[in-house]
Parts: sequence; structure tokens; C-alpha cells
Amino acid sequence: LTDKGLEIVGRKTYTYAELAAFSINEHTQENLVELKLRFHRKLRPALKIGAPKDQKDDIEKALSLFLEQVDPGDSFLDDLEKFARF
Repeated sequence: LTDKGLEIVGRKTYTYAELAAFSINEHTQENLVELKLRFHRKLRPALKIGAPKDQKDDIEKALSLFLEQVDPGDSFLDDLEKFARF
């Protein structure tokens, strides 16, 4: 994580302007949490990244400066229902 966004070294940088929200799911592998980054473009699938569980609080604090944290249980369909006001 940088002050501009998420950099996957040697691959891609996702700016905070491209991202809408994030969630952290602790109920994954023993030593990892699942970091899910959602994009402003609704039809683009979320980016899921495994992150060390012992860095969860630091990741959450850093991302909260730039992005809204959402419930990890919310799916695309949940977001669609909220958008359509069902």
C-alpha cells in the first residue's frame, strides 16, 4: 500500500481513485486474511488478495484513510439491490 494506491510490484498499480471500498474477511486460511477491493465500475469483479493476518490492523488503518470499509458479506447482488432500492 502506498499513498497513491495498491501496488503489486512488477505487475499493476490500482489507484484509490479507481477503488470504491474494501473489506477484510478473517475467516480464511490460518495465517491469512482475505482483502477484497471493490472498484467504482460495478461490473468489474472485486480484487481479492491474501494478506498476513498479523498485518490486518495496519492494512485496515491505512486503507480507511482513503476508502470506505464495507461488510465482507456484501456481494455484488447485495450492492445491486441497494442501488435499485429493492
